[in-house]
Amino acid sequence: MNNTSLEPELNSLKSKLVIEIENDSKQVEVLKRKIEKNQSLLNAVRSRLSAALPSGITSGYGAKSEMIWKSIGELKMQFTQDDLEAVIRRISPDTEINRNRIRASLWTLCTKYKKIKVFRKGNSREPAIYEKITPGLVPAPPANANGNDAHASIHRYPRTETDDAQVGNQILTAAQFEERIRRKNAHVRQIAHEFKVSDETILGLLHPKSRVYLAKRGWLKLRP
Repeated sequence: MNNTSLEPELNSLKSKLVIEIENDSKQVEVLKRKIEKNQSLLNAVRSRLSAALPSGITSGYGAKSEMIWKSIGELKMQFTQDDLEAVIRRISPDTEINRNRIRASLWTLCTKYKKIKVFRKGNSREPAIYEKITPGLVPAPPANANGNDAHASIHRYPRTETDDAQVGNQILTAAQFEERIRRKNAHVRQIAHEFKVSDETILGLLHPKSRVYLAKRGWLKLRP
């Protein structure tokens, strides 16, 4: 087979390869943009979850104290030591639960770092109730068999003054944010796109600045 007979096939192959490379390059760009957006959202979520872990908080107990602080970040505004231990067991089943050490860590967070406070002192019949002063992301309140908040008599979610988010020349208020989620649950990125703000701006309007909280799988939902 001479070069003349091969030329049409080679040209055809060349055209196909050029088209395939162009298509693959476009997909790479799309994936790069997707990764950048997801990384930005991940960084914002991590920033909120960390809730400004105080420097030196791990001194004395090391990683266990950090585990305690991170576990507190998953609790409601008000919680008991039993609530905290349940989260620690869920996050790290192999972690040894030392109630005295946990109680000491809670006391240190109350007195030294001022990150939580004693909402109600415990007694022989009822456990002490702690309240977060610097809340991280606050999950939805658990429901009991009747569909009500299992700790309705303990946990309160008072409305507070909000720092409204700037949207161009307008202001995105907590009330507007709540109204949008009341109509239909959505993801952070979807709401950020609708209001033309960053993902971190939306995360900054979460509870306690509004009744909106970040649920599982990244869904934004409204507290009852």
